[in-house]
Amino acid sequence: DTLLSELCGYKKGAFTGAVEDRVGLLEHANGGTVFLDEVDSLSQRAQVALLRFLQENEIRALGGRTTKKINVRVLAASNKNLKSLVNAGTFREDLFFRLDVLSVNLPALRQRGNDLALICQHILAQLAQELDQEPKYLSNAVKEEIATNKWRGNFRELESALLRGFLSCDTNLINDLSSLSSEANFDDMPRKLPLGSFSREKNSLIRQFESEYIQKVLTQTGGNVTKAAEIAQKERRAFTRLMA
Repeated sequence: DTLLSELCGYKKGAFTGAVEDRVGLLEHANGGTVFLDEVDSLSQRAQVALLRFLQENEIRALGGRTTKKINVRVLAASNKNLKSLVNAGTFREDLFFRLDVLSVNLPALRQRGNDLALICQHILAQLAQELDQEPKYLSNAVKEEIATNKWRGNFRELESALLRGFLSCDTNLINDLSSLSSEANFDDMPRKLPLGSFSREKNSLIRQFESEYIQKVLTQTGGNVTKAAEIAQKERRAFTRLMA
């Protein structure tokens, strides 16, 4: 169990590829705090190991024979209803009660009201810093549209949408809602001008392809321009020019 070995560590020879002893995350966090995101994804075996640790404050490395006392505060998060998973039999009830000491329920983005605009601006400020570009802002019209979106993918969906908008906007004001969508289709997009020459329309499609490709590859690399350039098989300087 890969996750179990990450949490508790393993001994040399515990499994194929274990060529040396390795300390787990819980032991690394001894005296501090460990945060387990998406705790609902833990395997049954990992759930048992975590439960044992929470009850006894002890861990045993994979392939090991002795236990070790560890003092760690555990924070866990889930984007699923753990009570429903308990009822479905996929999450241990005893582990749920061990974790459910102090619960904080965070509202979904669609429930954030006016705070959503502040969250968006925070994300845009981070993007500007990561991409080493001038800050960009949302127009009031785009803010209103964002506030009415369901955002079923929650924060990750919003972050990807804002990254697309940031990269495709030539000015410091993002006022085109379609630039945030990943499902834009050339035939469905409203055209402000009648069809022009073959050359102009061809160049327009090329620019659209370049914009969508850059958005996708930067989303895939989390905004890392160097990695994106490697995937595109372009020099970083050339890729940066293409972005601009």
